[in-house]
Amino acid sequence: MSKDNYTISQIFNTSGTMSADKPTYIVRKADNQLYDNIKKGNFCYVLAARQMGKSSLKTRVIKRLKKENYACVDFDMCVITLENVNTTSLYFTIITLLNRLLHLKIDIQVWIRANIHATPTARFLFFLEDVVLKLEKRNIVIFIDEIDSLLSFKTDEFSSDDFFAVIRALFNARAENPEFNRLNFVILGVATPNDLIRDKDRTPFNIGVPIHLDLFNIDETEPLQNGLKHLGVDVDALMSEIFYWTNGQPYLTHFLCAKVAEAEGDYLDINELVQNSFIVLTRTGESETHFNCIENRIIFNANYNVKMLELYQKLLLGQKVKSNNSDSEQLYLKLTGLVIARGNELQITNRIYENKFDKKWLIETFERIDRPLASDILRWLEMDKAETATIKGPLLMRAFEWEKSRNDLTALETEYFDFLRQCERLDKERRRKKRFKLFLFILIALISAVGLFFFFWNIDVVLK
Repeated sequence: MSKDNYTISQIFNTSGTMSADKPTYIVRKADNQLYDNIKKGNFCYVLAARQMGKSSLKTRVIKRLKKENYACVDFDMCVITLENVNTTSLYFTIITLLNRLLHLKIDIQVWIRANIHATPTARFLFFLEDVVLKLEKRNIVIFIDEIDSLLSFKTDEFSSDDFFAVIRALFNARAENPEFNRLNFVILGVATPNDLIRDKDRTPFNIGVPIHLDLFNIDETEPLQNGLKHLGVDVDALMSEIFYWTNGQPYLTHFLCAKVAEAEGDYLDINELVQNSFIVLTRTGESETHFNCIENRIIFNANYNVKMLELYQKLLLGQKVKSNNSDSEQLYLKLTGLVIARGNELQITNRIYENKFDKKWLIETFERIDRPLASDILRWLEMDKAETATIKGPLLMRAFEWEKSRNDLTALETEYFDFLRQCERLDKERRRKKRFKLFLFILIALISAVGLFFFFWNIDVVLK
């Protein structure tokens, strides 16, 4: 295949959802897991970091299901929850889309008026039970994508907990009404299962099968390699160099493959391409949006941003961190895509992230969220918590003033301030001992001088 025979953007996917028939789509375990579980009637959720291939997976599975006469509805909540939408209009939009996409031909305005006294949430439930299941005789799968947009949807009336409670109620209703077995849901987005129902007084969202999206495996990359064969080089070796940097992260792998495919001439320097395409970038770089998403998911997570950065700091310093799926800061840091669980340990996803989100970035990000002592704490950790304070004098006093102004110190920050106080006590003790030694020295010198004076005075008297 010559380079002129195709458009690189048609081969590699560097933005948006990948079409189901794209030749470089890599089939992963998740493809069959999602398809098989839907066929079994299981509710499923695909919760992962951005640009891991969730929407592309959905598109591919929908195509397979439609071939088997499934009725599939695809909701993009990012579009549905635009500005100026309230709870009533949100559910009205969902019901209207269901009516249109399933070709039910119901007069929605008339139906709404007939159910005007029901709450918007109840109307949604009634519409699924009394209209959708009665008029659509096929198996129905409702895909709810970009679920994080719904979770962040702000209005006094709306509760995302209620929305997911309806889905759970439909699942539980299967025990009494077999018709509900024909209705299935797939939830996709950047969230944790605990985010779906956040009210601690309500039953958690404990239904469904989690579908895990793994990084690309280099053994699965033949579709990508086909798009590089026009270069006339050892494509296996080339892909190994690409994976050295991306570790199979879907977006970065496709993006780097596209950059390689565009390279002119026989000389290919992957390291240089990585530097120019990812590491040394202005805020207008092609791939910078990808990095901004990662950064923003940390910075704007007000409840966990400091702990997430501290956790990432450990990994940057080469410390081992055991993977723990019940640890909230770990779960949210994984959702950024910046780290993954490999075996029983947490690790930075790839070398591109490790170089892009380095110590300089870490300190700058800490400071952006009003953690001005980040560089001092990092230096202290790099010194293996040495017994010498990293700040003294007026800087130390300002640090203690900042500490007093906070009521959200982390365990590490508390430890650091305890260390500073200990250093201050030791420093005061050393200064006290130094002053005492100086006093003793002066006293002894004075006594010696007085003794010498009287000694020579007595000699002088005797000689006279």
